Amino acid sequence: MDTKRHGLALLEDPQSFVDPNTPRIRNAEPQIPRTTGNLPREPRSRSERAREFAAVEFRNELPQDVLARYRETNVLVSSSLAVGCLVSITAVAAGVMTLYQVSWPLAVAFYPLAGAVIARQQRGLELLVHDGSHRAWYRKNPKVNDFLTNVLAAYPSFTDVAQYWVFHKIHHADYGSEQDPCKRRFESMRSAFEPGGLLPTMVSYATGWYREAARKPAALVRAAAWHLCVFLIPLGMALGWSTALIAWALFWLIPQFAFLPWLRFIAELEEHDYSDGQTESSGTYTNVGWLHTWIVHPLKDGYHLIHHAFPSVPQWKHKALHKLLMEVSPKYRSSRGRTKLLGGSTALRNVD
Repeated sequence: MDTKRHGLALLEDPQSFVDPNTPRIRNAEPQIPRTTGNLPREPRSRSERAREFAAVEFRNELPQDVLARYRETNVLVSSSLAVGCLVSITAVAAGVMTLYQVSWPLAVAFYPLAGAVIARQQRGLELLVHDGSHRAWYRKNPKVNDFLTNVLAAYPSFTDVAQYWVFHKIHHADYGSEQDPCKRRFESMRSAFEPGGLLPTMVSYATGWYREAARKPAALVRAAAWHLCVFLIPLGMALGWSTALIAWALFWLIPQFAFLPWLRFIAELEEHDYSDGQTESSGTYTNVGWLHTWIVHPLKDGYHLIHHAFPSVPQWKHKALHKLLMEVSPKYRSSRGRTKLLGGSTALRNVD
């Protein structure tokens, strides 16, 4: 049976994703369904599921009308964030190419910083694909939501919002199970800290992520067509085809496949610790240090517990919701957070 996308995250019994007759837990957060194929899962006891669903106990401390306002989407905001990422990447590339005309050694010396800045903006595009998979661009019209997400964020990132949702939905519906793709990645990421394990782990991590995010050839074909129409053809006509190919490689492919995986690796490593807690709340972290905000989590996606508790809230509203919960929810203030990159965690009440 096809699995439907509801975005209920922690509050709904996972079996209800398969059996429509299974009773649902009250106050579950609704989201527009998406049909994207079967959802594999392992058998789990009622006590294990109950322990997971207890993770979002603080969400009932907010009135439903308040939550409804936070769940409202704004397609102009989401679109402008994506356009801003694309424009900034173009500006950095143009700046380095201009600098090359003045002094090529200076341009070469500046390139690593430029590549890191571009990778940060590419990370922003990935986060917007994640938002789009939860219908958080434009919930009133799923087709418009997916079209804009794909054209402005997913295709540039060599993925597809529907394909991204295929593996991401399991992370929410089956958090912590053997089916959870993020748990599998997290376990494999630990080998990076073993002697001689960093480079092999990064290669495996990067290729594995793209295998999941763009598992169908059609997604890669559409992404290639986007890059051809948006970058290669205009650049080729303006600067020549050889220059266009070199610029595309230097200012998109290399940042995306050589720089970006390091940022994503750190971000995912800090979002969860599957060995640290029995529930989704005790194993999910809020990362709000200045390095988190300016480098690793560029679009306010460091408030990861908020995302798991309220998956349909657009990420650009997470900071405001975080501030509200810090004021009204003792349970949320007791959840874990950190201000130092890859540092130790403490209760959120000690962070803000």
